[in-house]
Parts: sequence; C-alpha cells; structure tokens
Amino acid sequence: MQTLADLKRMHEKLAEQLTRKEKQVQQLDKQIARTSQKLSRLQKQRAALLGAEAPTERKQEQKQKPVQRRMIRRRRGGPSQRELVCGILAAAGKAMPLDSILEQMKAKGYHWRSKNPKQALSVLLYPNKKIFKKVRRGCFTLQPAAKAAAAQTQKA
Repeated sequence: MQTLADLKRMHEKLAEQLTRKEKQVQQLDKQIARTSQKLSRLQKQRAALLGAEAPTERKQEQKQKPVQRRMIRRRRGGPSQRELVCGILAAAGKAMPLDSILEQMKAKGYHWRSKNPKQALSVLLYPNKKIFKKVRRGCFTLQPAAKAAAAQTQKA
C-alpha cells in the first residue's frame, strides 16, 4: 500500500510532466502559426506568378465531377424525379400534399440519395413554378401546360 508521501511525490511528478507537455504544446502552436503564415505568403506569391486563372481551374474541375456522376445515374434507366412526380400528379388529377407524393414515389420504387427525401422533393417542387403549382402550403398540382405534356407522355 502507498503512503501519503508517495502519493504526493507521484502527484508532483505528474504535475511537472503536465507542465512540460503544456509548454511543448505552446511551442507547437507557435510553430503552426508561423508555418501557416509562411504558407499563405507562398500561396500569394504562387498566385502572383501563375495569375488568377489557376485557382478557378481547380474549382471547375471539382464542379465537373458531380455532373459526371449524375449522368451515369441517369443512364441506368428509370424516370427522373421530376418525371415521376409529374406522372403521379397527372394520375391523381388533383392537388396532393408532399407526404402523399413521397409515399407514391416509394411505392413505385424510387430511391433517393438524399438523407431527407422530403426536403429533396421540396427543392424540386417549390422553384419549378412553370411545371408545379402550389395550391397551399405543402400541397401541389401540375400547371395546365404541364398536365397536357404529362397526358401526352402517358399515352405514348
């Protein structure tokens, strides 16, 4: 069994170790700050040498990747989300709430990449005012022109 004096010595040693570690962390933080300042200076120099085009090229390359993924998804077959919603609303012939549209889409086997399908559906319906008409909050129907187009695609 350890005595009180032994425990006090252990406590002092641990306190000394902690103090050393804290000093090391402070030194590393200072090094990180100096290095990040140096890095930003070097990035500015690089940008000045290459011109402003280099960062924008990188952004364009990053934006192209998701577009390619979407194109691959559409090649697999099946209707797009907009086509499916148009078909559901045309078949119903009346205004439907978001939840009912979602249920119908799930019944037809549509799968979302989104974690929140209701929000994904809202993003489709609310801004597309030429296709979808908001009857009341969370309730939509097709615009007359879109109804005619949907009727023609269902006949074909």
